[in-house]
This record gives sequence, structure tokens and C-alpha cells, in this order.
Amino acid sequence: MNGDRTTSDLTTLATCCPRCEVETSFAPVTVLTDQQSDDLKSLFAGRLNTVHCEACETDFLYETPILYRDDAGRWMVYYLPTTIIERLDDAVVHVEEIYDMVFNDCDQEERPGCRLVTKRNALIEKIAIHQRQLDDRIIEYIKYQLYQNCDDLDTIRHELLLDFGNTTDSQLMFLAFDRDTGKPTYSMAFPAEDYESLSTYFLSTEKMQLELERMFRRYLIQVDDLI
Repeated sequence: MNGDRTTSDLTTLATCCPRCEVETSFAPVTVLTDQQSDDLKSLFAGRLNTVHCEACETDFLYETPILYRDDAGRWMVYYLPTTIIERLDDAVVHVEEIYDMVFNDCDQEERPGCRLVTKRNALIEKIAIHQRQLDDRIIEYIKYQLYQNCDDLDTIRHELLLDFGNTTDSQLMFLAFDRDTGKPTYSMAFPAEDYESLSTYFLSTEKMQLELERMFRRYLIQVDDLI
């Protein structure tokens, strides 16, 4: 894994404005690393791969697969928009094929960890979780517990995401977003010591680690599979 930008990051393509249909040249970012702080800031701010149409002054989002790489930490997150592959099972198979092809010559322990996401907010969340050195499987399990035990939470109506901006050493904060409007409805706290207890419970023995792995599909770590 190499930390430099690849040629594909700088490839200029033509895309049409969804409002006036005028063609615009644009160079999308397709690879992110921690060294590319400006691109990461743009992603977290919701501006990454935003195209400005000079003809009608419209800003619109250009959706494309994005790979986040932490070469030193041997970790990667692959964002595959649902506009490209609609079925989750197809997306998982697609990532499996690419991953096995790229790392075919590497021993199992040398292969980087890999996650698949199909939403931008999930890409941001996975990166933030990794940067905070948290285990995303434990985070998704905590979301499951919150869904089960909070009367105000509805699995159909609400999407739970880690509020990494307000998470501290003493507590993890979560935001419940309305799936229809995309707006946060309320927040909730989860004690950091309880996170540590869950980590110890699931990661202390091989048996429990296997149990944790069985909860999720390969690469696709999301609470939806537990509900």
C-alpha cells in the first residue's frame, strides 16, 4: 500500500449538470489518506467531489467510489455508492473479488483490514471510528443495544451514527437521524467504560471473537444486520 495519490485521483472527466445539463470538466478524488488532510476535511464537511456548474451556478455532488487508506495502520474503507451497485450482496461480492485479487500474494496476517460502506455518512463514520482507535464492530453492537433499549428509537425511522465530534474519553455520543429528512432528532450518551467492558467481553477469547465475526457479513459491518 502506497500513501501517495494515484493517477486515478487526478483523472479529469466530463459530467453534466443535473439542472441545466451543461457539460462540466471535473477531477474527482477517489483515494483518501490521512496525509490528504484537505480532502478529508472536505469529506467531513460534505464538500468532497462537489462540482460547480459555471453555466447556472449550481453546485452538485458527483458520486464515485472512494477508497480511504491508512497504510501505516493497515486499514481501508471502500465507499461504493448505491447508485453504482444497488444490492448490498452484489457490493460485498464486488469488494471480495477486488480485495482477494489485489492481496492474493499476501499472507492472511499481512492483509489490511477492509470495510465496505454504501453511504457517505457511513464512510465518514468509519474513518472517524478508526482514527479514534475504536472497534467498529463494538460500535455497531452498541447501536443495536440502544435500538433495543431506547423507547424513542425506531429502527425504521431513525439511523444511528457515532457523534465523533462530541465523543470524549468518558462517553461515546450517538446521534439519531430521521431517515426521511436526514436531520438529527436527538442525541444519547454511552459510557466509555461500558464500551471497554464490551471490548473485553468480545475480544478476550477466540470463541467470542468468532461470535462477533458471525454477527456481520464480511467487510460489511452495520447494525442493520443485527436488527
